[in-house]
Amino acid sequence: MKELYLPNLKSIKISNYTLYQQEPTFDFEFKDGINAVVGANGIGKTTFVNIIIYCLVGHKKKKNKVTKNSKKPEFEYIDEDFFSSRINNEADDIMNMSARATLEYYLGKTKISITRSLVDNSIDELCIDDEGIPQPNDRIYQEIIEKYSKISQFQDFELLVREFLFFDERRNNVAWEVDSQDNILRILLLKEQYHLKINELEEKITKADTRGRHKSEDKRVAEASYIELVKSRDDIVNQTKDGSKDEEKDVSVDDETNRERLVLRKNKIDTDISNKKEMLFALQEMVEEITEDVALTEGNIANISVSYDNIVSEIKRLETMLYRSIYNKLPDYYYTIEKTLLTEGKCLVCNKKSKDIQRKASQIKQSGRCMICESELAENISFDDDWVEKLNCLHEEKKEKLNELNNLKNQLDRLNSKFQNQKKEINRLKNELEDLNRTKIVVESELSQNNPESNQGDMYTEILRSKEKVIADLEIAIRDAYNERDGYKKELFEYTQKFKGVINNLNERLSSYFNKYASTFIGMDCKLSVTSKTLNKIPHFYYVPEINGQVRKGIWSVSESQRFFIDQAFRMAVIDYLQNEIGRFSTFFITETPEGSLDIAYESQVAMMFKIFAESNNKIIFTSNLNSSNFLKELYRSIPKEERTLRTLDLLKKGKVTRVQRNKWNQLENIVKEIMEV
Repeated sequence: MKELYLPNLKSIKISNYTLYQQEPTFDFEFKDGINAVVGANGIGKTTFVNIIIYCLVGHKKKKNKVTKNSKKPEFEYIDEDFFSSRINNEADDIMNMSARATLEYYLGKTKISITRSLVDNSIDELCIDDEGIPQPNDRIYQEIIEKYSKISQFQDFELLVREFLFFDERRNNVAWEVDSQDNILRILLLKEQYHLKINELEEKITKADTRGRHKSEDKRVAEASYIELVKSRDDIVNQTKDGSKDEEKDVSVDDETNRERLVLRKNKIDTDISNKKEMLFALQEMVEEITEDVALTEGNIANISVSYDNIVSEIKRLETMLYRSIYNKLPDYYYTIEKTLLTEGKCLVCNKKSKDIQRKASQIKQSGRCMICESELAENISFDDDWVEKLNCLHEEKKEKLNELNNLKNQLDRLNSKFQNQKKEINRLKNELEDLNRTKIVVESELSQNNPESNQGDMYTEILRSKEKVIADLEIAIRDAYNERDGYKKELFEYTQKFKGVINNLNERLSSYFNKYASTFIGMDCKLSVTSKTLNKIPHFYYVPEINGQVRKGIWSVSESQRFFIDQAFRMAVIDYLQNEIGRFSTFFITETPEGSLDIAYESQVAMMFKIFAESNNKIIFTSNLNSSNFLKELYRSIPKEERTLRTLDLLKKGKVTRVQRNKWNQLENIVKEIMEV
């Protein structure tokens, strides 16, 4: 397991920040386990957690396209005035200009303290193990982070902080986001040199592919210009022909026209070949995805078949015990009648079927009487009263499993049919490409024979040949770019297979952590399944959730609230795994809790999920509105009363309260009191 460290938060101090009108200067110490940031809308909860992120990694940046003569900077900051735009303009200007935040945290055993201005984009103070760094700036800070986090690129550290450790109001997910999850897991799990090589090759593939596409567009423009020139010449020639006799035609004009026709045909063939290759590549990617789906479905069928067979075996075992008293003592048909009544609630005499019939049959059986006349049976062996109920439950499970099995088999049939159709289309395209390549050889042969002996010609011919050369050179450039791209793709395959091996090997262990959290929330067995997808010519391997035996490949395969909290469960699982594998590893997880998306049945489950994560010696920092939801009450029940105040940052007592909130002040205070005393 590679060694790396993520921030383990200790404390934060906010100074002179007048967004918090009641108390512009305050501090908060983060505790292991649960830390709550509570308040009302617009009170500053989101701003507070964003201050934490800002202290850790600065303002978000976007990379500019820098050309040779460009005067743009390499990076441009996004929302640089995020904090300064929130200050209270009615407050003292000297106080406002001195607004700052100090965050103290650890990377492994190294203590880091950073103070950033909340007005200017600057680092005011920086200390490492209580030793001050003179004239600190972003470059120095980033080098320190790379050294002590053991993550060689600060942009990777920033990605983990912003996109993995922080579940913000945008609700961007990691559990289903192919590109994001793939990158995050490579940073965390793959050897550093392999991760950096994959990044390098992905960038080279993208650049080569982009260059090929740009050259293809240049070629399309050049071909259009060539066609327009030929068309203009033909129009003039046709006008001239109208006033002359056919026998006066210039043979050289016919030769040149034939050459133009061949060039146009070759250009069209080249375009068709390029288009069909793109179509072929897209179809091959689709076939890879279908193959992945087929493998997943076959695996699910195998698992459910085992469950189904186990249920059938258990039914047979219980039936043997239940009907042992009947064998050889009553007519054979009695066993059939009784079994059908007990398991299906169906009378074989009149064919009526109902739950009432089944219930009555169960009562008769338990009383040791005949199913037909209700007389007491002479021979009766006692049996467990729960057997009939167990049998009925097992028969229901059997039906459900059989339905599930049949649905999966139907799904597999559809996938196989789709696979065959795509394979036929691929074969058709391959045949068409072969035909086009053969035709291209013939056309090129004719063109070579049609070359005039002299290179001299009129102005029109010279311009035409110049354009032909441009088109031919562009065709070579396109081929070179795509060959270069494909070469990088082959090299990338070697490294992505290493990553695939890593996540395959970790799947069982990560699934156990994931199940600990996800099943707590959703109430069903959960695990992770490895799948793949190609995006922009680049293959990605990633996990998707499997819930109750069904793989959920997309965000729309679950409800909104399930999506939010399954995604959080996935992040918690990865953090848990890292903590158990890396010595001195401990970090935080911030979530702007979407408790409004929960119904009452799930509020206690989310609270339990947070509690379990908190017990793993990690810090969970969540924001929540004070409302009628039971979520806070459920969560605070797990916190000792004497610790609740220390673990709660109540921004109602610090931020600016609106008139609407002032009118509901007593209710808001009562909610705080309730969660502190629940």
